[in-house]
Amino acid sequence: MTELALQRLFLKYLEKTHYCFTPIMTTAAKPESLTAGEKDAANYMNLPWDHLMRRFSDELDDDIAEYSALLAMAPPEDQAAIRFLVDHEIVTKAFCDAELAGQGDHSTAPVEALIASAAVPALSS
Repeated sequence: MTELALQRLFLKYLEKTHYCFTPIMTTAAKPESLTAGEKDAANYMNLPWDHLMRRFSDELDDDIAEYSALLAMAPPEDQAAIRFLVDHEIVTKAFCDAELAGQGDHSTAPVEALIASAAVPALSS
């Protein structure tokens, strides 16, 4: 996949993620990892690709654990949306790890599958 194609895929990924995160961020406090990630985003853009992939991969385990704990506490009607948060982190880590392993030809498949599944029901009020 070309760099331009990857950029387009990740723009679509970010748009779908924003769509799914918006209801959660308006009804609950932001998890600490999300706030920290927003602050670090500008620094990520200046990193070489392999360093960016390593940094994301190394940081995502804590985020996966935090969002999984949030999922465990969520009421049943909110679980689909929060499950998307967990899956988003898992898929991002799988992408990073595949890129680091030199498997770029297959790294986007989980991302594309999650994008396709992004019809997440809104959280309850």
